[in-house]
Amino acid sequence: MSFVNLFSPYVCFKCTLCILIICIWTVWLTRHACSPNIRIEIVSKVKTRTNEKADELNQFEDDVLRKDGKLAHYMDKLFSLMFEEPDFSKKYLVYQYDQSLNNIGDFFPGAITGFLISILSQRSFAIKETSGCSHLSWFEPRLISWDVKEEDLRGLTSSRHDVRMMTNFRQQLENYNFDEKFIQDVIYFVVEEEFIAEIRRHFRTFDTMPWILNMAHSDIIRIALYGLFQPSEVLVKKVNEIFQPYNEFNHLVCLHAQINVAKMYSYSYFDPVWNFLKNYGKRANITYNIYIEINSEQIKKKAKEEFGSTIVDFDNYFYLFSDDGNKCNEYFRNVLQMTILQNCNALIITDSLQGKYAAYMRASSDNLYCYVGTSSVFECNRDVLKSTLSWD
Repeated sequence: MSFVNLFSPYVCFKCTLCILIICIWTVWLTRHACSPNIRIEIVSKVKTRTNEKADELNQFEDDVLRKDGKLAHYMDKLFSLMFEEPDFSKKYLVYQYDQSLNNIGDFFPGAITGFLISILSQRSFAIKETSGCSHLSWFEPRLISWDVKEEDLRGLTSSRHDVRMMTNFRQQLENYNFDEKFIQDVIYFVVEEEFIAEIRRHFRTFDTMPWILNMAHSDIIRIALYGLFQPSEVLVKKVNEIFQPYNEFNHLVCLHAQINVAKMYSYSYFDPVWNFLKNYGKRANITYNIYIEINSEQIKKKAKEEFGSTIVDFDNYFYLFSDDGNKCNEYFRNVLQMTILQNCNALIITDSLQGKYAAYMRASSDNLYCYVGTSSVFECNRDVLKSTLSWD
């Protein structure tokens, strides 16, 4: 066939027909014959990338809790691998810290939820407190610049989303379309709970933070909080002073208990705990002190009578002397208590939010014990505290 004949109408028609048939066949083959294998291969590659990312994270040893019990530095590299602070410019999600959250165990869940949702909604994360005196006063930003100034928000459109008033938010979160719901530049977000289970299932999670899918619930909390909050110099100094006498041969054993009104006068309810504490030194062959934090002054008083000088209270550390009339003392006491609990050589907890979060903030489940009103104190795992104790 000559060069000229290649462009004859008949030849062109045959070529066009062949090309059309090939295209139709390719589309059919992709959708019907090859589709499952192709999808399996794609999913396999995605899972491989996710596993590689997990291996990348796991190669860094986490030293949040040092053996000497003192406050340790946090490994910035681990956090920054999982949370790269994006530049969303003038789009913010501001976790509005309501003063009704008078317990650090209430503040932390909301902070975690707000931070993770800021990633899903592709907004810069910030925290706003309604007064100059709160738990936030004793923390500084670590890796995320959440202390946005008012002038940065001036002139931007805003709206308030109070999850406490949105009865179906938890149920809707899995399919929540933040692009449609969060229209304004600044979203003031009020929340008291953590929604990690629901956030895992959100359709954007795989693309924005795939590591959350396979990481333990407790580790998500610990790593997020350590990455967000740096203890202030005042807090670090006090904690280091408290733990200075304690080491592998001299332990601080802590009990955090939250009990209802009916048991506030029942010292015998904690008999298994008292027996555990009496035998702790014999079992571990060490010297030790006991720190008790419980919402019953009567029980605390009786414990001091029984254990004598073995019990320490740290009352002199809980007060700040300043020109503001010490109005922030209660908040500081709350934060310091939490920090002490998470660094104790051994920790016994009951059904309490603060005890739960102290356990989450520990680097492992070593020397973590639970008491649920049964005949004994037992070793428990920080990864499954929700099912071990009667929360949620």
